[in-house]
Amino acid sequence: MQVRDAFWWTMVTLVVTVLFFEWTDVDVALQNHLFDQVARRWLIDAQAPLPRLFFYNGVKWLLIAIGSAVVLGWLATFAVKSIRPQRKRLLFLILCMGLIPLAVAAGKRLSNVFCPADLIIYGGDKPYVRLLEPMPQTVTEEGRCWPAGHASGGFSLMGLFFLCNSRRHRNLGLGAGLLFGWLMGAYQMAKGAHFLSHTLVTMELAWLMALGFYAMLYRGWRTPLAKARCE
Repeated sequence: MQVRDAFWWTMVTLVVTVLFFEWTDVDVALQNHLFDQVARRWLIDAQAPLPRLFFYNGVKWLLIAIGSAVVLGWLATFAVKSIRPQRKRLLFLILCMGLIPLAVAAGKRLSNVFCPADLIIYGGDKPYVRLLEPMPQTVTEEGRCWPAGHASGGFSLMGLFFLCNSRRHRNLGLGAGLLFGWLMGAYQMAKGAHFLSHTLVTMELAWLMALGFYAMLYRGWRTPLAKARCE
């Protein structure tokens, strides 16, 4: 499979994901298992200090530290000749870690979708309205919960797939992005901040953008995905 084919297949998967969750009640069915209807509380308390430290603030600051180190490394390539060959590789990672969260944040501002914890069915005061459904005129606030913003930082690390040479390391790089993204996304779901579809869409969008960045920087649309590497 070429990078171009992987890009379009990911695009199709993204569209199918959106339509599937628009036409089914899977989101709500799953979220119901994370909410105690009797006690009226989520599986994880949003203010619980330890989960918030490890899965929200801690991982967020770790990603910020990684991103800052990558930017500093890229700037250093303009001054240190020995690391200059790494400039484009670092730029690729900057694009992934910077623009993927920005794209997701833009989607959150435009989608007008509320988080589970905001909804009447989970003790909030907003109606459950899917992405493609019109919001009732009685709702004056704007929802900003689709796709999943917190997990986007973790999924942006899937770009590490293109920075590694061996198959094992490439799989580890991709796995790191998936692990971080799903740990962050699962935490948000367990405290009522997102539905499953929000996190799935973020994952697919992150991979789509990583493929696009690689193809643009390296003119690699026709490169076999198994051989696509940032050189």
